[in-house]
Amino acid sequence: MNNVVRRSGGLVVRKSPSPMNGPRVGTVFALRTSGPPDFRTAALIAACRGLTLLALCACCLPLAALEVKGTPFPDQQVIGGATLKVAGGARLNWKWVFTIYDAAFYLDATAKAGVDPLSDVAKRYELVYRRTFTAAECVEATDKTIGRGLPASEKAAVAAEIATLNAAYVEVKDGDRFAYTYLPGVGTTMSVNDRTLVTVPGAQLARVLFAIWVGPDPVDSDFCDRLLGRN
Repeated sequence: MNNVVRRSGGLVVRKSPSPMNGPRVGTVFALRTSGPPDFRTAALIAACRGLTLLALCACCLPLAALEVKGTPFPDQQVIGGATLKVAGGARLNWKWVFTIYDAAFYLDATAKAGVDPLSDVAKRYELVYRRTFTAAECVEATDKTIGRGLPASEKAAVAAEIATLNAAYVEVKDGDRFAYTYLPGVGTTMSVNDRTLVTVPGAQLARVLFAIWVGPDPVDSDFCDRLLGRN
């Protein structure tokens, strides 16, 4: 008949004889259900509870809907009362040699499918720089590309607004999160690391500015397709 030989870690262990008069083998029989748990049992219970809590917390954390080369972008953002939903994202390289930044493009969540991204709807172009650029370099890049694919008259009509935007640029470094956000009735806000640099009223500036990336002649057509979720 089996005998209880010890209680360890809240477990009742019995020794049962093995066949052929072999050595006796310790066998876990049951959890001890009476009496206070010993130190090891308490530690095991606490560890299990901790893991359960961590699992529940992980389920509650907001997940990034998009990652561009490891750079996370949220699924949607609520800005100025407008809900902006991510359309797509991509990495921009210069001549396939230097990485410039990772970017995502957002459109008003209520906009119809296939809406012209240059139309008067809320939108946001968010990017995370992977290199350092001076304010002067940012201004130069904007001047060379703004209004791409649009009539020259559209760019000329907002020359003053472009000058206001250019005057607000600052140096950016690797890891800085930069954004251009357009809200109808508000205008275009340029920000870095959630700090507003300038807000320029009017819809026309947004049209020529966003044309750089999602217009009829963007700086990179494949990059544009990825931003708009076409690829």
